[in-house]
Amino acid sequence: MNSFLSTSRKRDVALVFADPGIITNNQKRVLFEIEVNTRIHEVKPFADVSQFSSFEEYEILFMLGSIFRTSSIQYSEEEEVWIVKLILCSEQGYTLTNIYSSLKEDIGEYVGVLELGRILYKMGKYDKAEKYLNQLLNTLKEDSLLIGRCYHALGIIASEKGDYEKSLLFYNKSVEFEILALSIDVK
Repeated sequence: MNSFLSTSRKRDVALVFADPGIITNNQKRVLFEIEVNTRIHEVKPFADVSQFSSFEEYEILFMLGSIFRTSSIQYSEEEEVWIVKLILCSEQGYTLTNIYSSLKEDIGEYVGVLELGRILYKMGKYDKAEKYLNQLLNTLKEDSLLIGRCYHALGIIASEKGDYEKSLLFYNKSVEFEILALSIDVK
């Protein structure tokens, strides 16, 4: 995947997105069933982002660079949908090491929770990036080291939008949390 992939843990929710009413003559309804072995410690390119959703989508977001292997493709007469079964590959699986190495050069070793905000920012979607970062701030624990980084990112966005007072406020908050984090590390 070269972009984020939004999925749902609920089959009926996923089928809503393959509604026959929105399918044109040249399109087919397809449901991807994704198998993830959470015991493979090298595979961490997904996150449950249900808490950030305004709807009950039970959303799982697969990160940039996720690679899947197709295990089967079948047509379900009952649901009138093609079912494509995918398996999330590990870094060492199926001689994909070269592909992963290339992706790591492009997107970095680890795509963390702040990455979505950064990508939205780079796409010029400042309002969406700001909304995501504010939602993330609301979910972080008070002592999270990410708080300072969130405020810093919000400062960058505010500056880009021309709101320099708000930007300065966010930068100051960022510095406060970074100083607090340093004092905790020292003790």
